[in-house]
Amino acid sequence: MDTNTDGREDYWETWENGDLALSEWDMNFDGKVDYRNRFENGYVSMIELDADFDGYFEYRETRQPDGSYIVELDEDKDGIFVRKTLKPSGSLSDDSKEHP
Repeated sequence: MDTNTDGREDYWETWENGDLALSEWDMNFDGKVDYRNRFENGYVSMIELDADFDGYFEYRETRQPDGSYIVELDEDKDGIFVRKTLKPSGSLSDDSKEHP
């Protein structure tokens, strides 16, 4: 899909067995995916973000079985994500509080 009508695709969806499995966005319209949502059973199971548009996904939120989300960062872009926080169930917004 071309969301900004510049003639280039900037939003993609992948469907598996009739269910949305993956959605991807090129948020700065440079031709590279910067934001991903992965889905399981109709819910967002993982969010990945390349916030500085350099080609590396440095932010990840992963949904846990209890509905909470683990936030991880790859600050040095070595492909290894380090857990930073656990967000409460249903929260995909900023939450500065640490949860055990």
